[in-house]
Amino acid sequence: MNTFLTKNVIPCNIFIKKAKGIILWDQNNKEYLDFSSQTLNLNLGNAPDFAKEAFIKQFDTFTFLSSRFESEIFIRLSKKIVTLAPKGLTKVNLKLTNGSDANESALKRVRAYHKKPYIISFYTSHLGESSETLSASGKHFHTNVYRGGSHFFIYIRPPFMYKVNGYSDKEADMKTLDEIEFLFTHRQDISAIILESVMVNAGGYIFSVSFLKQLLHYAIGTKSVLSLMKCKLHLVGWAHGLPLNTLKLFLICSPWAKDLGLVFH
Repeated sequence: MNTFLTKNVIPCNIFIKKAKGIILWDQNNKEYLDFSSQTLNLNLGNAPDFAKEAFIKQFDTFTFLSSRFESEIFIRLSKKIVTLAPKGLTKVNLKLTNGSDANESALKRVRAYHKKPYIISFYTSHLGESSETLSASGKHFHTNVYRGGSHFFIYIRPPFMYKVNGYSDKEADMKTLDEIEFLFTHRQDISAIILESVMVNAGGYIFSVSFLKQLLHYAIGTKSVLSLMKCKLHLVGWAHGLPLNTLKLFLICSPWAKDLGLVFH
């Protein structure tokens, strides 16, 4: 075991020596299939040939420029992101560089908007590597709050934790939903619930459409304005789960953490 790692880094004692596409090889040449794109950031697989060619081409031009300078690649990237973004998102902040930054910004904004300190998070979730996102992560709930982080998080069990104990899909959803309803009904200090696709060994867990619809019903019934921070795996369930005209009920912070790690203005 590597004795130089910080406590938030917990390898599973598999030593990888090479990776290509979705296949990884350990030091004994045993093959592993990558079903989660590592930390959800290698959608093209490991070491794609065309990416290597693009890297070498850029490397021969320059490797890095401060944002105080303009360049052709900088302009092209900004324009490309805007053309791919939903209508109305016309500016890009390329200085917000990772998912931890994006999530921490979302935590601060949702608290400021609702003027309430507490945020609901799920056990086993992973929300980033900054002090506050480590504190928010359900996988670290048993650890003393990280220096610089806060205590203002409430952890609950996601549906899959009930499913592994024998509950049906519907029963598992209702167990989690009942806890959420209880919290929003009995507490007035909650500003948000983080609907993160909880990381498990297979890569992630996507909330069902019925779960999302019932959550919206609770929000309307308790007159709560839920704030939802959602990562990319959750977007599919979200898009099919809720009609667009209901979105006015929500303050949505949407850091596509492992995809882009940037925030639109």
